[in-house]
Amino acid sequence: MSYTFEVDVDDDAAWLSTMNDLGPACMQMLAVWADMEGEVDQLPNYLPRMEEIFRCFSSGSQHPANEIADAMRDGRDVMKAVREKHIKDVHDATGTWHGAAADDFRTYLNSMSLAVTRYEDALDALNILVEAYRSLVVSMRGDVSAMVQRVFAAMEAEEQTDVKIGLALASAFVAVIGTVATGGTATALVVAALGGGIGIEIEQMGASDNFHIVASMVDQGEDIVHGVNRARAKIEKGFRDVTESIVGSKLGEVRPGRPEIITAPSFDPRDFALEEEYQRGHGVPAAGGPLVEAPPAEKGPDSDIDDETGLDVYPEQVKR
Repeated sequence: MSYTFEVDVDDDAAWLSTMNDLGPACMQMLAVWADMEGEVDQLPNYLPRMEEIFRCFSSGSQHPANEIADAMRDGRDVMKAVREKHIKDVHDATGTWHGAAADDFRTYLNSMSLAVTRYEDALDALNILVEAYRSLVVSMRGDVSAMVQRVFAAMEAEEQTDVKIGLALASAFVAVIGTVATGGTATALVVAALGGGIGIEIEQMGASDNFHIVASMVDQGEDIVHGVNRARAKIEKGFRDVTESIVGSKLGEVRPGRPEIITAPSFDPRDFALEEEYQRGHGVPAAGGPLVEAPPAEKGPDSDIDDETGLDVYPEQVKR
């Protein structure tokens, strides 16, 4: 009997279809050989486990990862444009503005530039993690494909040798980390989270009958799943670390407080002192009111204004 296995590990649909067909076929093959070789009593130890590993092998998809990675790169391009063009344009446009309000605003603008840089870094870090996930999916499929081919080759030879086999999973993130060119806080955290080896090899148990050759797929498959879980934990840690780098005590760095002149209860228009060419036809605010009206409090979980107090819910913001 001839056994063959070939599938494109980069094709999500083809991989899922193959696993959905291969899992039941291998379970049936195991049951047939158990009956032929008097090992039926061993089936309860293998069949449920085989079903589970093929369920795991079927999980994961490259397509959403590619879409997310593209969105992350697009977001970073937007942030870069904000920092390199828009913030610079504001700097240039207010170059002749003087006074306390001008000084306060420039401090805010500098803080915004730093905040945007942090966002760029965070998006870079998230993109690395998405690429790491994609690498993990492809590496798992490569290991599964190699395992199935080994098992089928052993059945052709009617024996299987005892050997340890390295996994592609063990170096799944090496190439991804090697592409990191930035040295921001978030990217450094991700590199640290993904670093270090998984340190797993498959031990292919020697077998001289087809039942045990097919059954060895279960132990080898569980080793692969164990490696995937360890690698996945690294990715999850990376996401947590990136999130923690921009929340809590770090929130003020990525969401700097608005200039006091914007939300002060009153102001002197002379502090604003924009030259007419920059006023662009807008009316000069009257003394005694805010320079810019505070946005209305919005209802719902996305509002950043407390309905009862009228204050920002973020403590680093200037209170109204």
